[in-house]
Amino acid sequence: MASIGTAFQLEGIGNHLWVVISAPTQEGRVVCVNLTDSKNYPDSPCHLKVGDHAFITKPSAVMYKGAKLLRAAEIDARIASGHVKRHPDFSPGILKAIIAGAFVSDDMTMSLQSYLKQIP
Repeated sequence: MASIGTAFQLEGIGNHLWVVISAPTQEGRVVCVNLTDSKNYPDSPCHLKVGDHAFITKPSAVMYKGAKLLRAAEIDARIASGHVKRHPDFSPGILKAIIAGAFVSDDMTMSLQSYLKQIP
């Protein structure tokens, strides 16, 4: 099941990589954020560089203002059907930086922040 660190890309809708940044809720929902070109979101509190993940080929930023609460089972079903492409999971160190950025981002809603836990 899609869980913290799961990386995926929606087929046919841009080239953005999404990552799950929360454990599933009791209802099976997870918080997801996507990456974008750093030039498009210079104020993001979390910027990633080439090598931080196999998908990243240019300086990237985590787009907290587009965060979504999605059903983990739906992500899994879309991966199985080919509508979503699975990518390697994010490493714990990069996840820690992404989640830390979520807590200081002015663009991440408090309701979505409430689902997150800091990684020690």
